[in-house]
Amino acid sequence: MHLDHCTRLIVSLFALISLGLHTLLLRMSLLLIEGTSSDISTEGTRSERLHALSNVTNFKGKLFMSEVAKIAELFTESAPQYTAITEAVEYFCPKWIAQNVHQFENLRELRVLDLACGSGLNVKALSQERAGIRAEGVDVASGMLSIARATGLYEKLYNCDLNTRLSEIPSETFDLVMVFGVLLFLNDVPLCMSECSRVLKPGGTLWATFRAFEEDDMGSPPRHLRQGGLMINGYSAAEILHTMRRSALGLTALDLVVEHTSPTGFPVMCYLLQAHKSTFLHKAQSPLSPVPQRIGSRPSSVAPQ
Repeated sequence: MHLDHCTRLIVSLFALISLGLHTLLLRMSLLLIEGTSSDISTEGTRSERLHALSNVTNFKGKLFMSEVAKIAELFTESAPQYTAITEAVEYFCPKWIAQNVHQFENLRELRVLDLACGSGLNVKALSQERAGIRAEGVDVASGMLSIARATGLYEKLYNCDLNTRLSEIPSETFDLVMVFGVLLFLNDVPLCMSECSRVLKPGGTLWATFRAFEEDDMGSPPRHLRQGGLMINGYSAAEILHTMRRSALGLTALDLVVEHTSPTGFPVMCYLLQAHKSTFLHKAQSPLSPVPQRIGSRPSSVAPQ
């Protein structure tokens, strides 16, 4: 790899601190000129694995594309390397899911909707811990859907933009809806949360992550960042609570967790949300509904809740 190529990569990696897992992939993809290898090693240090990934990621940003189209093309191009990238940056979701699936041990069959399903990592984590998973997935990237389909873990897959209504998906169908690593890209999060509430059964559970932003926290990243031509949005705990109330969902936990580790070893934070839809909340929810059991202000581990 030429020296100027290496320099551009190093600069881009330092710029990724606090931008989120998907921004990591985006920035690496946009700045690297061309891939030189198709082999990804699962051995070696994190730095060595990230270096190997940089050699196979190849995406040229296109001007004048809509943000949705850019995201779709980016993740389609990056789909073959996605699982390796999540492992290299120590993405927390699969481990956390495996540790919390016990919440549904009373259900013989678990109906799951995986929004922004990607390559299927989240449903794979569920299926490795218990039987009876019946999953459907939604993603805007056709390349990701192809990989998810190949896992055989999904009964149905939909190529949809989460800024729109999920008109093909019937109401009150799922016990669990998962929305990990995508809300930072959406321009209509309230609509997405409303759709999550609609497709959940009464008593169903929502798991989701939001890019963390707190105005009074000097260490918080900016609320809005334009990175690689995409707008990335952050949310405060109060804003998330308000959105849940509007969506008739009862927030039971909101924790500040380490979503992944940046290439320089810096912890990248997100809010991890757990909410439930009950018959009472579905009919009418007071604006003074109960506060969550906990609203995290410091990083928490991924130990069982």
